[in-house]
Amino acid sequence: MRERSKESLVHDRESWSPRKILAGTDLSAAGNAAVRVAANLARRLGANLELLHASHADDRSFGQQEMKKLASRVDAEKAEIHLLRGDPVEEVNRVRQSGGVDLAVIGAKGLSSIRRFLLGSVSEQMLRRPGAPLLLINHAPPGDEFKRILICVEDPDLPTPWLRIGFQLANKLRSEVILAHVLPYHRHVSDGRRVEMYPETAGDRLKKLGAAIDPTVPQTVRMVHGDPVLGLKKLIREERADLVVMGAESNPNGDPGLVPDRIAHMGCPAILLVWESPRSTDLTPPL
Repeated sequence: MRERSKESLVHDRESWSPRKILAGTDLSAAGNAAVRVAANLARRLGANLELLHASHADDRSFGQQEMKKLASRVDAEKAEIHLLRGDPVEEVNRVRQSGGVDLAVIGAKGLSSIRRFLLGSVSEQMLRRPGAPLLLINHAPPGDEFKRILICVEDPDLPTPWLRIGFQLANKLRSEVILAHVLPYHRHVSDGRRVEMYPETAGDRLKKLGAAIDPTVPQTVRMVHGDPVLGLKKLIREERADLVVMGAESNPNGDPGLVPDRIAHMGCPAILLVWESPRSTDLTPPL
């Protein structure tokens, strides 16, 4: 088992405190649901909210009117509105990268299935753009609040940025955390992706890790043996998670990694992806 320094178990609630949340919408029902969730998160987390709509259309007055109506409906009249002409993916990502954004929120079902097949949806393409944490909304939870947050833990000894972010959200939103860990197949120490030399102690180590990050958050540990994708899908369904939090890889081809990519496409209510090299250095776990 990996030796950890005492600093890696320090109870740190200040590791992620978003100051700016960006919500992108194509003004579809799914896009506007993402705006509602983002507005609620901004209120609960004490963050500034920015709304963005980008298209190739020339009628800016229509877009401005619709965005103002939307801001009013979600009680976010003071939100800064970006009305941009151009490719939605490029514009959302540009503001996300250059605007000091701590969290980007978009809907996952804005385009029709035919158009998504031909062009690739905004959410599909954003999955392949590393940057600030990305929250994809398939459908908004009841009351636009996440009450059951499932955090995918690959290593039960490592306080990763997404683990800390998941706990920070749970603390602020008064939510329950489910720590989900998939062990290799029975009587195996590896599945080709990871090695678990002490599977019999993994549960206790996960409990210790969660308690070290924030003992005030209600938390349970769930583990299964087998394929990581199938195992996580099983746990997400059984636990009825409102939000799934997991890490994403920064690969040269833009692939977020096999497991995050498959989980993002399974249709869970919402998924928060945190890249291994997040924009804010505050998210880097101590060594």
